[in-house]
Amino acid sequence: MSTLSDPRPASVRAESRGTAAGATAPLEAARAGVHDGLRAIVPVCVGVAPMGVALGALIGASELDPVAALSSSVLVMAGSSELSLLDMSIRGVDALVIVATALLINARFLAYSAALSSWFPTSTRWQRALIALPLVDQMFLVTARDHEQVRRTEAARRRFYAAAAATLVVVWCAAQVSGYLFGALLPEALALDAATPLCLSGLLAVSLKSRRMLASACVGGAATGLLALVAGPGAILLGIAAAVLLVPAGRAS
Repeated sequence: MSTLSDPRPASVRAESRGTAAGATAPLEAARAGVHDGLRAIVPVCVGVAPMGVALGALIGASELDPVAALSSSVLVMAGSSELSLLDMSIRGVDALVIVATALLINARFLAYSAALSSWFPTSTRWQRALIALPLVDQMFLVTARDHEQVRRTEAARRRFYAAAAATLVVVWCAAQVSGYLFGALLPEALALDAATPLCLSGLLAVSLKSRRMLASACVGGAATGLLALVAGPGAILLGIAAAVLLVPAGRAS
């Protein structure tokens, strides 16, 4: 409605516009939290998907019950634990040993949970339970980085976390199902030996917070790759040393 045809006084029209703007502000904030969560998790998904495909192919090549094995994608929701569980199950390891190994590998999540409890102090128990289910290294790093860089209300942080977690879970599960269905057609390049470094690369991309950290990662990675030809397993330690010595110290920027 134009101002010429609106019979209301100017003050009333201004108040109406202010009310409408105030009503849209929470909606825009909610959308921002969701969009930020989606944008933050994309680099992680790019690295996680190949490992999910490789794990799905491993399930397809084994004699394990596919329903039980694939359901661990949601129930376990941890790549390293799931890989260990699959490997030991295929080798016929005792169930108690498998459970103990999984608990040991996932012990780090106790520290993650302590941090999350301080980020979601007023969330209900049900909300915290849902937050804890998809808690993996990638989700913790993404949430921690957002907590450091962006000031959000707790509700906005929950929306950020929910959007990122839902995307990661869908990609992880879809990748494993795809690997199970089409694993026989995949090239050797997508084997676990190649997929695991890709997964860790996505984790590294989320962790980089400055140009110096990026330079250290590049120098360390390049040095490790070159030294692996002559140093074997010791190449990783030499690559770390090269990153520390060759990248000048300074403030993170």
